[in-house]
Amino acid sequence: MTSLFVLSDVHYDGTPERTRALAACLTTIQGLDGEATVMIDGDLTNQGLAAEFAGLGDVLAGFDGLTFLLNLGNHDVRGPFSAGWETAPDADPAHYHRVTVPAFTALQARVHSPMTGWYDRIVVGPWLVVVLNLERGLKDAAALSDAQLTWLDQTLGAVPTGLTPLVFLHQPLNHTHWRSDLYGGFGTFDAPLKGLLGRHPNTVLLTGHIHNGFGYTEVIPRSYATLVDLPAMSVSELGYRGLGLGYRLVQNAAGLGLEAWDLAAGTRLAQYDQVVDLPTLGALTAGLTEAAKPRPTPAKGLPEAAKTVLTAAYDQPEGDDLSVPPRALFGPDVQARVHAWCRAAAGR
Repeated sequence: MTSLFVLSDVHYDGTPERTRALAACLTTIQGLDGEATVMIDGDLTNQGLAAEFAGLGDVLAGFDGLTFLLNLGNHDVRGPFSAGWETAPDADPAHYHRVTVPAFTALQARVHSPMTGWYDRIVVGPWLVVVLNLERGLKDAAALSDAQLTWLDQTLGAVPTGLTPLVFLHQPLNHTHWRSDLYGGFGTFDAPLKGLLGRHPNTVLLTGHIHNGFGYTEVIPRSYATLVDLPAMSVSELGYRGLGLGYRLVQNAAGLGLEAWDLAAGTRLAQYDQVVDLPTLGALTAGLTEAAKPRPTPAKGLPEAAKTVLTAAYDQPEGDDLSVPPRALFGPDVQARVHAWCRAAAGR
């Protein structure tokens, strides 16, 4: 496994348009690195139908040499009929067990995914890729289990030296990215997951779900992690929409580079690149080293303004709102300050 590419919100529905877009993305990836790893972060399908999972498998299986890491999104788990969608936190709809679980299991086997469990960790180059997964079929919220959270806590507490943990989950946490709170937000596991991550702040959490396009996908430093909003592959609703949006992840001097691509068009979009500083701003303000070991005092060189960035938050829109934020809270000017703070604190 060498390069790491990330897609989200494929919404595969078997139509010629979606099939061509996904195949074009994978053709570009294969041309850039024939042995790349491709993470697809949920909403693999549009309605969670067995035929959609099977059709997606047909497309992915045609790209020998690529390694696929997959997890589920709300469209995969809730079923095709709105009358059966559940929003109650403890609901456990039958579609998830009857259709999603066997269809997703078959898909994983079809593409020979290296994941050995419903959630798993895989080393890809300098990264420990941690793939979380939904465990019940709620309409929009993320349903995890105590067992999965315990496993995540243990995994992040034992990251091998030299690796950076990248955690993938479909839904974003509440009060983070623009539109993160739509449709009721993350759900009851929001606070537990934030608390868990707070013990391991040198973590990067990458999520999709909210269909922001390039120009509105932001990197948000938080005290508990750095958060990355992924564009929807071909159904982005704000900003640059494109035919097949995704990131190529690279290691650079600052830490993690997110190279923006319209992969279906084979077009590099460097104006939308992002950088995640490592150690993260959250880890530095907590007084942690790159290996997340306690230090007696917080890192030097971090001004009080850094704390303001860590707590800045959007006034979130309500309903299915396609409005744009009145101003970007984490745009290039803020990112430049974060980079400068982290370089100074890390002695670079």
